[in-house]
Formats: sequence, C-alpha cells, structure tokens
Amino acid sequence: MRIALSMRITNAIGYHEPRDSISHDWIEWSKRMGYIACPIPNSLDDPGAYMSALNINALVLTGGNNIVRSAHKNDDTAPQRDNTEFSLLATAIATGVPVFAVCRGLHVVNSYFGGEVIADISHTPVNHTAVDHTVHLSAPFARMANESEIQTNSFHNQAVALDGVAKDLSIIATSKADSLAEGLVHRKLPILAVQWHPERPNPSAVFDSILFDRLLSEGPFWQNTL
Repeated sequence: MRIALSMRITNAIGYHEPRDSISHDWIEWSKRMGYIACPIPNSLDDPGAYMSALNINALVLTGGNNIVRSAHKNDDTAPQRDNTEFSLLATAIATGVPVFAVCRGLHVVNSYFGGEVIADISHTPVNHTAVDHTVHLSAPFARMANESEIQTNSFHNQAVALDGVAKDLSIIATSKADSLAEGLVHRKLPILAVQWHPERPNPSAVFDSILFDRLLSEGPFWQNTL
C-alpha cells in the first residue's frame, strides 16, 4: 500500500534555491507501518492528479512551515505548499482517500473547512515546543486509548483554538490548560488530524498506530460515537 506524504519547503543557505524536503522520520515511520512512502513535490501543476496516478491508499499532511504569517517570528509561510496541500486534500475528498494530518496538517485541514489558526501561541500557559505534555481525549477516543488523558510530544508555534474549529469538524483531543485543539476529525469524511507528531519518538506511539490503522481500514470509524 502507498502513502502520499506532503513536504515542507526550505531554502538553501546563501543563495536562492527553494527545495522540497521531508524528515527521514516519516520514511522510517512508513516502513514500520508497512507502507510505501510517496513524497509529493510542491512544484506540480496538478498535485491532485499526480497523487491519483500513484494509486495512493492514504494522504498524510506532514508538519513544518507556518500557514499563517506571524509578526513575532521569522516568516516560515509557504504559499506554494498551501496550494499543493489544498489540492491534495480536495482530491482525497473527491476520491475517498483517507487523510491523516499532523501538526501543520491539522491547521491545513481546519483552514480548508473554514476554521481559524492562531499565528503565535507563545503567550499561552503551556509550552508546546519540543516537549511532552498532557492531552485530554474525548470519550470515544479515550476508550480506544483506555485512558482519558495521554502524553504526546509537541513541536508547534501555531495552533487552533477550541472556538476556532471549522463547523464540519469535531474535537477529539484538547490541551485543556490553554483551550487548544489537539485532535480533529471530519464528521462524515475519513479525515483525522492530530497536533502531535506520530513519526517522532512519542509516548503515545501505540495509540497513534491504532488511529492510523483504523482510519485506513474503516474510514471515519468515529461517525456514530461523537
């Protein structure tokens, strides 16, 4: 089975040469999960058609690059990547391909469906950069994890507030201390988004694998439980 992976856009040091890149962690994660990784370039005229031609079984929207400009940080936005991922997401929806969105991917999904993204969360009471922290799960997902709270890794400076979630999405995980969404699902479509990074060392690695496997095998398995 094949997994499409979106890629971040980075710049060469000392001269202008935009590049697509992806962490080796994603390739290793795909191998562990038993799938073939298929990174999707950001310079295609029709990213959706390219993905369809690869006979993809799932789309993973990966982390990296901000989706909203922030006055308080060096600009890491990538409009070309935004366009690519919106095209991939639209194609996945049209063809029924499951979507697993990670970190920035959660912001992309929420933006696609009309939600809002906070540009800078440095003022919030919880540190979300290069730490592990507590995430509270909604009842159906808590039953899957056998606990109402889990520890996850965290590597993000932008986020989605609970009151900024798109109307078509449901919240499945939260950072209670600062009212941020840590997990979202589409109510009808096979789209699941988490704020943490399953591809990196993570205390919730077993739970992450369960989420991904059920998404691919069952689609929107949460439909009758939320």
